[in-house]
Formats: sequence, structure tokens, C-alpha cells
Amino acid sequence: MRFQWRGRIDRTEALLRVTGVALAGGSVAFAAHMLGNADRDPQFAGLEHLAIYARLTSSAPSRYRPLGSAEIDYTPVGSTRRNLPETVLGDFELIKASATAATIRTPQGRIARVSPGVKLPGVGEVVSIRRRDNKWVVGTQGGLICER
Repeated sequence: MRFQWRGRIDRTEALLRVTGVALAGGSVAFAAHMLGNADRDPQFAGLEHLAIYARLTSSAPSRYRPLGSAEIDYTPVGSTRRNLPETVLGDFELIKASATAATIRTPQGRIARVSPGVKLPGVGEVVSIRRRDNKWVVGTQGGLICER
């Protein structure tokens, strides 16, 4: 079976075909180049800004360490959660909450809008606002303020 042209191809169609073939060829050439240079160190733009996720894990020199930063190991690490007390603070009332802020009523009857990092008198700092069992919970250093 032979391929036969069914009429003329307009310029736009020809340009699209040539562009597609050129992009496919460029992709193959790039892949061959990267596979051919597998023994070189990887270079990522902005790698030096990822130091906030790094910690010193060993005194051995790292192969992926950028020049001029011998004191930082760029091995990624995970973060840890603070352990909150599971005590429910019944004197406080959670009126309304979202992922970033919550409105609560204090035992003195005052209305306060809080967000993580705000110090709340009597219970300490607000650590988190999250959903638990389809109810909003404000986690503080002194305990939990739950939606009723």
C-alpha cells in the first residue's frame, strides 16, 4: 500500500507538520545529550534558595553542594508537627472558622478573631486551624477549641 496525497496541502498545514517534526527531533537530541552527560553534577536554577529545607546530616562532603556553601547540606528533610494537648477547652466557643482564621468567644464573653501565631490570653499561642471529623478545631498550646 502506497501513501498518496489527496489534494494539495496549504501552507499552514505544511508549516505545522514541519514544526512538529522539528520539535520531535529536538526532543530526541536533548534526551540523547542528557543521557550522554550522565556523569556530570546536576545544576538546578535556584538550588541555593532551598536551604530552608536542609539540615546538616553528616560531616561528609556532599557532591551536590553548590560552591561557596560548605556549611549547608542540601539533603531535603521533612518538617515535624508540634504535639498539642488533646484537652478540649469547654469555656471557649468556636463561632466561625476557615483554613486561615477563626472567630471565637472567650470565657469572659469577648469575641476574638484569631489565626495561627496569635497569642490568646489564658491558653497561649494558636498553632493551627483545621477540620477534624467534619468540624473545625482551633489548636492552641493550652488545648483545643472545638466547633459545637
